[in-house]
Amino acid sequence: MNTFQKLSRKNQRLSAFIGGLVVLFFSAEASAQMYKCVQDGKTVYQQEKCPDKAKETTLRGSDPPAATQSQVAAGEAKAEKTNTQGFELVADVTTGFNLCSDYDPEFRAKYTVAYNEWAGRNSAAVKAFTADAGSTKTVQERMAISRARTAGDDLEAKAKRAAVCAKVLAIIQ
Repeated sequence: MNTFQKLSRKNQRLSAFIGGLVVLFFSAEASAQMYKCVQDGKTVYQQEKCPDKAKETTLRGSDPPAATQSQVAAGEAKAEKTNTQGFELVADVTTGFNLCSDYDPEFRAKYTVAYNEWAGRNSAAVKAFTADAGSTKTVQERMAISRARTAGDDLEAKAKRAAVCAKVLAIIQ
């Protein structure tokens, strides 16, 4: 299982958790307690308890308990961690793809379709990354570091470049 698949599962779980919180939040009013009151042959539906002389039937239970602050904080922390991981993954793949393309012009021609398909599958993370004001700087800084680490024509430099390209290909394919 590659890094993207692990991240994708985490994103799905996070989306389900957030979706549940949204449904819980917006359904609170709809889940208010309702009573059916029958008195003197008349039936009345209301949110308040019935008068003592009326026959009362509870139609809907009380509101579910609200999420605690610790549950909300845990959800926010998990979302932030997932966003950070998505940002890092997009930065790594973008940097690696560009580095491999710089050293091997055929790399870009051969793998652009796979890269674009990967970006489509990860559109939320890619969109968040490109919307971030610092993303261009992040890629430029990482490119400079990667170029310095993989510079040269000796076997060690070529092996480092090959490792970067293999990692990118494992993620995007």
